[in-house]
Amino acid sequence: MVVGGFLFFGRVSVRPIPKMRPVVFNLTDFGGVGDGVTLNTEAFERAVSAISKLGKKGGAQLNVPPGRWLTAPFNLTSHITLFLAQDSVILGID
Repeated sequence: MVVGGFLFFGRVSVRPIPKMRPVVFNLTDFGGVGDGVTLNTEAFERAVSAISKLGKKGGAQLNVPPGRWLTAPFNLTSHITLFLAQDSVILGID
């Protein structure tokens, strides 16, 4: 729709994050910042460590919210679902 020379778009719906495990964490719960500048390796490692303790309870899901998440390599564990929300990008560095 065009009104007074401005183009307006309808509201775009964002898909809700599905729950695939009995416990769900957000990367921000572990200090992650998705600004494309902050290094988030320690946040990912803290999250993986916490989730690794929940294996006998069905594991956990780690949600990565929209943003640009800079990280060095890190190891994942069993019983984890890593879910990237829409507009979430993990940027790897050496």
